[in-house]
Amino acid sequence: MTSGEEDVYQMDDALDRLFNKILEVLAEIDPFSGSASPTIFVVYAHDNHEKGTANAELARSIMKWLRDIRSRTLSDQFPFPQWSIGGRNGTVQNILDDQFHLLTYRGCLENSAIDGGVDKVIVCGSQNEPADFDLLQSRIRGVVGGSSCHASFHHVLTELAFLKIRKANIPNAEHGIVPVALDGVHMDYLPFVDYCDLTLKLKSPGKDHLHVLFFQLLGRIYSEQGVHGYIEQFKNCYEEASKKIRTGLPKLRSGFEIFLNSEIINAQNLLLRTGNAAIGDRGLESRVRNLLYRLVEINRVLDRKRKLLRRLSPVPYRELKDVNPERLEGTCKWFVNHQLFQNWETSKTQCLLWVSADPGCGKSVLAKHLVDNVLLNTNARTTCYFFFKEDFENQRNPEGALRCILHQLFTKRPALFSKEILEALESDDQILASFVGLWDILTSVARNKAAGEIICVLDALDECEENGRSKLAKALCESYLREESESALKFLLTSRPYDHIQREYQILENCRPTIHLRGDDPAETDKISKEIDIVIKDRVHKLSLCLRLTEKEKRALQAELTRVENRTYLWVSLVLDVIRRSGGITENRLLEIVREVDTTSKAYEKILARSTDYAKAKKLLHVIVAAYRPLSLQEMAIVLAIREDHQTYRQLDLEPEDRFPSFIRDLCGLFVTIQDDKLYLIHQTAREFLVHNHPPNSLPCAGPDTNRISTRWQGSLRPIESDHILAEICVWYLGLGGTDLTFLNYAAAYWTLHFNNACGTYSEELILRAAQICRPEPLRYLEWFETFLRHQE
Repeated sequence: MTSGEEDVYQMDDALDRLFNKILEVLAEIDPFSGSASPTIFVVYAHDNHEKGTANAELARSIMKWLRDIRSRTLSDQFPFPQWSIGGRNGTVQNILDDQFHLLTYRGCLENSAIDGGVDKVIVCGSQNEPADFDLLQSRIRGVVGGSSCHASFHHVLTELAFLKIRKANIPNAEHGIVPVALDGVHMDYLPFVDYCDLTLKLKSPGKDHLHVLFFQLLGRIYSEQGVHGYIEQFKNCYEEASKKIRTGLPKLRSGFEIFLNSEIINAQNLLLRTGNAAIGDRGLESRVRNLLYRLVEINRVLDRKRKLLRRLSPVPYRELKDVNPERLEGTCKWFVNHQLFQNWETSKTQCLLWVSADPGCGKSVLAKHLVDNVLLNTNARTTCYFFFKEDFENQRNPEGALRCILHQLFTKRPALFSKEILEALESDDQILASFVGLWDILTSVARNKAAGEIICVLDALDECEENGRSKLAKALCESYLREESESALKFLLTSRPYDHIQREYQILENCRPTIHLRGDDPAETDKISKEIDIVIKDRVHKLSLCLRLTEKEKRALQAELTRVENRTYLWVSLVLDVIRRSGGITENRLLEIVREVDTTSKAYEKILARSTDYAKAKKLLHVIVAAYRPLSLQEMAIVLAIREDHQTYRQLDLEPEDRFPSFIRDLCGLFVTIQDDKLYLIHQTAREFLVHNHPPNSLPCAGPDTNRISTRWQGSLRPIESDHILAEICVWYLGLGGTDLTFLNYAAAYWTLHFNNACGTYSEELILRAAQICRPEPLRYLEWFETFLRHQE
């Protein structure tokens, strides 16, 4: 997603939510609990592992739904409280007493010795029911009359026998028996079923089929009630809405509730237009109208919240988390098993944990693993996250991080997005850009007793811009220095072990030394190195299959890689990529490469030195480091193809889409990665390596720098030149004739920023081209200017 990511309903979850929402409405309207409504008894068999399944779970679902809508439902799950006898035999007798109500119905109570009866009986059956009804009766007489501990006793035996008696003594039109075939097969093993005018059959165990079966069942039970038309209307509502869901309706949680309410509002409006004939009575009509008005108001509020959620997070935070690779089995244990982390994780109060480690040691992979696999969301815990990234403006400030955290919190726990917070955000647009305002909202939400535990994972704190990072550190220190807190707001931070970050948390660390887990401590670096060896073994094995290395070569390479003292995950990946792209592989050559590229900088130089087109590779890297957001493969294809002399889109000589990823790999090797069709530098150190304004000693080493390699690429990109290149490309594109929109969103939104950043470097020709696209006459101007305005909003 390109803006505001949310959890998405899976198909079955969406259908369940639709169905349960309708049940909630039925319960609130309450047409089924009145004294004139029929009483219902559900007959079903429990599963027997020896004789097969009876689909008891489906029957229990039907019973639950009947209870959810407040119908007058009974079964051995919901017995009458008229008698209470202790012990197993007593329990059997209690159930048997309830089952006596199957023998009669309320219309004939004056002639019955039983003090209560049921009007409708739902018989849930499947092929695994016993086929000999006379044998059932024989067992009932023997078991109930003898001992309730008899091995063949089952409550359904008495129920079926009583139904046979009921059918024999009550007129056909009034027996009230509704068979439900849970496996779609007619229940001809039951003699009384032949006298029933309809057997409801479940087509399949799919969610929608079971839901529709339930509406059909309600229609049978309440066939003589005024609410029958109401049931039919909501059955139609479910079927129409489920079709929309199945045909690709977006199932984002924030918008899904609005969709559900709108469908129900439409159903109620249709119902009210039919008049009292469909609804039945004035009281029910009044409840329908009251609920209708309330749902309309709820939808207004939900729509206001949805609009604000869009503004809260224009950053695709999930996508940016998933750029990082999955951890390999056996890694990240140094952290997860550490006592400091375990104490932090199990704490029931607010607390902070900061883990620092050198570049390339897997901090971002660790953070992703924690979010995806360790700190999972539960009913009592909500885990939010943000991955700082210096490359992109909206990823390097704490305000953006707090907006993303609030977005995740409010989408996962909608009840926390209160009316007060909504009105505060609507009344003051500045709050969304204010660190203090956003922090106050987060801490106030955390103090809500319904919030439970809130975990915020912030990765790569060192990539947050300096002023914003200081504001975040101050807020965290002030919050956690308090002796008492009403919240369970817990932060987990990762960063490089920089002194200036250390100083920002020094006061808090002096008071609470357990907040800092040093991954650069010798004891921890040793554990990390051992985990890196796991990755080396795995990667070398895969590489040996690709290059058909001998076992001896494989062992030699693995030994040489693990011999390097300050090895990192990043360095290992880079060295193996250099080997993969090298020719003339022998055992000696393998060892030479490892020794030649014994630092990350040398590995980067080696990878880029193998580029098939130096000019295009440099242009590509200029664009990636200057871009305000990651560019897609389709966008980058245009960037690399466009020239100043192009007049129309048709003139662009684009690389075929299916070959373009390979073309990128040939240009830059592992230096540029592709994730979800978007291009990224492999690591933050790659940017530091390329960009001229980074000091040369900022890159991590994987051993002593003993070999000299040409530094054609290191520090070769000047930011002002990168902006100039991208400004040119955007202006050229916006001046093209034709209707292509592939690069329009980016070019329209950001060309002015790149143009201003490159101030003083552009030619007179570029200035004239820029002035030309700003003339309001051409249709192309209207296209890009509307996009520009939308972006400004």
